[in-house]
This record gives sequence, C-alpha cells and structure tokens, in this order.
Amino acid sequence: MTQNELTKLTRAAFNDMCRDFSNALTDRGFTKTKTRLWVRISHGTIDVISLFREGSSYGAPIGGRLDIRINASNRKPGDTSEFLALIGPQSDVARTRAGKYHLAFNVKSRHMYDRCLTDLVRFTDDECEPWFREIHNSTDGESLDISDETRKALGIKPSLWPHRGT
Repeated sequence: MTQNELTKLTRAAFNDMCRDFSNALTDRGFTKTKTRLWVRISHGTIDVISLFREGSSYGAPIGGRLDIRINASNRKPGDTSEFLALIGPQSDVARTRAGKYHLAFNVKSRHMYDRCLTDLVRFTDDECEPWFREIHNSTDGESLDISDETRKALGIKPSLWPHRGT
C-alpha cells in the first residue's frame, strides 16, 4: 500500500468514526459544528468535545493503526477568547489505561472499530459528563454572553445560538 493510499484510508476511517460518534453524541444533546468538534449549549455554558488523530501533527500516517484522542472543554459566561482551550478531561495515557479505554483501531481491517467507538462514548459518559455537570452546577443562573468571534471559532450557527448577549 502506498503512502497516499494509507493516508486516504486513514482519513476515511477517521471520518467514519466521527460520523458514528456524532450519532451517539446527538443522543446526549451535542451538535456537530465542525469536522471533529461537537458543542452543546446547556445551563448557561457551552460544552465542547473534540477528537484528534494522534500523530497527525507529524504528517501522514505511518501504519495502519488509528489512535484517537478525545478532549473536553467548556465556555463559561463572560468568556471572550477566540480559541478553544482544552481545559477538561482528555484521553491521556494514564487516564486511558486506568479506565481501560481502547481508543484505536486498524484502518485496513477495522479490527477494534466497534470497541473504539464504544470506548469513546464511555469516555464521554464516565469522564466528560461528570466534569460538565460540575461546571453547570457552578454557573446556574448566569447568562452566557460570548463574542461573535468565539461563536465562529466553535462553528456555532445562528440556528443553534438563537439569542444574543446583552
């Protein structure tokens, strides 16, 4: 298999995983706003989950294994930053091992694909959702007013964010 073929296969496999993960997140109130980014407006905050192909910053894939990182973040009332700070739970090695999360699969055979999807959802339920609940409890009653630049950075369309800040 050529490098170009492996790159296309890896991209297709990751896109399939994002599509299937998106279906699970929809049941939890999230909307896919960008290729690998999901948001949920809840309790006056914006909950954010993102996926990242581990090793992608180094260029083309070198093997048939796709390792995925999942990150959570949140925007609180008054947040005017234009970038996404990954301040919440993320699938680092220690957390992944401790929770026995298997966040990888073979892009050629799709071996462990279902397990990876199941564990991405389980990571969301076990690690991200409790963290989001803590934030919701600390911001109840506050109004979420974020800039147009922040909405654009998160890919939030007017239909998802019908109200404007004061």
